[in-house]
Amino acid sequence: RASTRKKDDVNIGNIGIEDSNAPLDDDDALSSVTKQKVAAAKQYIENHYKEQMKNLQERKERYNSFHS
Repeated sequence: RASTRKKDDVNIGNIGIEDSNAPLDDDDALSSVTKQKVAAAKQYIENHYKEQMKNLQERKERYNSFHS
C-alpha cells in the first residue's frame, strides 16, 4: 500500500492528517509520518473508548431507573 500512496498522507478511520512538507526520501519525514499515524490512531482509540464508556453509563442509568 505504501507504494501507491503519497507518504505525506495519513488516514486512519475518519481521521485525516496531511503533512505537505514531508519529503518522500527523508528518514526524519518518515518518522514524522509514523508519529502522525500513531497520534491519529491513539486519538481514534481514546475517542472510541470514551464513547463506549458513555454508552455503558447511559445503559446502566436506564436499567437502574427501569428497575427502581
